[in-house]
Amino acid sequence: MRIYDFVDDGEGAAISMEFVDGTTLAEERMQRSLQIFSTGELSPWLNQVSDALDYAHSYRRLVHRDLKPANLMLDRHSGIKVADFGIARSLTDTMSRVSTHGTTSGTLLYMSPQQAMGERPKPTDDIYSLGATLYELLAGKPPFYSGDISRQITTRIAPSIRERREELELQGGEDIPEDWERVIADCLNK
Repeated sequence: MRIYDFVDDGEGAAISMEFVDGTTLAEERMQRSLQIFSTGELSPWLNQVSDALDYAHSYRRLVHRDLKPANLMLDRHSGIKVADFGIARSLTDTMSRVSTHGTTSGTLLYMSPQQAMGERPKPTDDIYSLGATLYELLAGKPPFYSGDISRQITTRIAPSIRERREELELQGGEDIPEDWERVIADCLNK
């Protein structure tokens, strides 16, 4: 998603961004019979999201900090846009908003443990969130979702996508290739 302007006048801040006439991956997932995607469907979008994150990290020196299915938008041409840079932080920040304000910014289900602890923003925060996003899109629920926040935070290894699908009684989805399982597990490595 193109960012046209940042405005910060000391009393408030705003971002002027491209309008995307489309839907989010969260909305698209919910429209499906099994509420999951296949790896074949996600692959071209994953390439686009990875390129966008690489650009943000390498050239703009920004960490998104709230990557999730609801912040990935499909346009009319099936292109994907990374939306909502509202809590993005510079890689040069010495402190995050967590440590400054004492509250957590972002969505816990997709947030890296380092971000949740208020550590300095790093590209690995977005890599973790991308892994959690892919996991949900393939398994139907985020990796550490259990309804119990303390268990969610302290669980170190997520069940495989195959195991999560079995737990949710999702029958009929494609088998997840081992390399996808491995890469997503690596992204989620706490």
